[in-house]
Amino acid sequence: MNSESISFKLKVFSVTTVILLCFVIIYSYFILYNKNTFYPTVNKGRLLTNSIKVKLEEDLSENKASLKEKSNFIYTVVDLKGKVLFSSISEYKKDDLVNLQDFMEYDSKSAMVHPEFVRFTQPLIINNSEVALATFLIPKNDFLAEEPNYLTFLDTMPINIALAIIIILIISVHIFARKSILSPLYDLKRSANKILIGDFSYKIKYDYDTEIGVFCRSFEAMRDELRVSREKELDIKNNEKELLACLSHDIKTPLTAIHGYVSGIKDGIVKDKDGIDNYCEIILNRVKMLTKLLEDILEHSKAELNKMNITLTEFYSGDFFSDILNDLSVEIKSTGLEFNAPKVIPNLLINADKKRLSQVMYNLISNSIKYSNETGIISIYFESTKNYLKIYIKDTGIGISSADVPYIFKKFYRGEKSRNQNIPGSGLGLSISKYIIEAHGGFIECTESSSNGTTICFSLPL
Repeated sequence: MNSESISFKLKVFSVTTVILLCFVIIYSYFILYNKNTFYPTVNKGRLLTNSIKVKLEEDLSENKASLKEKSNFIYTVVDLKGKVLFSSISEYKKDDLVNLQDFMEYDSKSAMVHPEFVRFTQPLIINNSEVALATFLIPKNDFLAEEPNYLTFLDTMPINIALAIIIILIISVHIFARKSILSPLYDLKRSANKILIGDFSYKIKYDYDTEIGVFCRSFEAMRDELRVSREKELDIKNNEKELLACLSHDIKTPLTAIHGYVSGIKDGIVKDKDGIDNYCEIILNRVKMLTKLLEDILEHSKAELNKMNITLTEFYSGDFFSDILNDLSVEIKSTGLEFNAPKVIPNLLINADKKRLSQVMYNLISNSIKYSNETGIISIYFESTKNYLKIYIKDTGIGISSADVPYIFKKFYRGEKSRNQNIPGSGLGLSISKYIIEAHGGFIECTESSSNGTTICFSLPL
């Protein structure tokens, strides 16, 4: 998926947010636990007090009575016993005794007593030995180049910037999710609801480059397929209604003819043997037509209920199809059509139902005869592959339109040409043949159809 994909954008947002949050946590930890960010450093205190410290050490080494030295800061000097040797800090008086631990304090207590100063203590050393302590109160401004509040703002600025970026990212993710995910999903829901009530006109607006876009495109393709299927279903239902009307007509017409000819014989319209034989022949043909129609309906019903008996036995294809082609040759030539049959038939061992295969062959040849012209040609040829024996039935009839080809094996379906030319039939023959071939583990299809004829192929597994 390209860089515009939803998953890529969400990964970028997630990684960026995690990095920023980690930065905020680490930096906050640093601010909270590193006090020197807001308070003076030891080195800074040493630099500010070093000169006065040296002078005080010189005075102590010379045993001067007074340690008063000029300094920019007020300070107090005590010896190691806690005796105040000098003090310019008001709470300490010369010669007072103080607690060294309290004297050396460097905590919030001192900040409360002298909030404007920073307390800094230096040891006074003579001959590598500590002899006294000097505590200085240094104005905070001497430690900090700027005000502490301003320093706090500068130090917390990275956190504020990171939090602002996180907020912007969250808002961006919300806008992105609403535009790229929620809005298409809402459209999908609306389109699905429309489809439920049979409305296929609502189209979804989407971006082709995202995962949701690909899903929406597939949904739109499905909607179009459903629309086409619904339209086709309505057409098939109309065809079924027309078929029932045709069946009623096909049944009524031979029955009417039978009734008329039987009445003619009974009423003595024909009395000679030739006339009676002629009427009986016509009646017999009409009965055969009705029988074929009823057989088709019965076979279709069995197929629908999965009760059509298929009994598989092993036999060789050569002898079986030779016998069938001999019978078909007589029937085809009796209609005046030309019949082309192969001289050599692949003699392969197949596992099939002879009766049902014969039924398929007669159904397909019967269709070719019905849809062929008076000078038509019907051809049968075979092809053997590694896994299948294929049988082709080709005719030079009126053909099947490309719009009808996908539906010719559906029950009750009859092509536009057959309806327009009033060609009799139930529309069940190909549906029954498809059921039989698929029950054998093979397949049947229309491999060629044009105005010059049709080729139907069915295969049997070896």
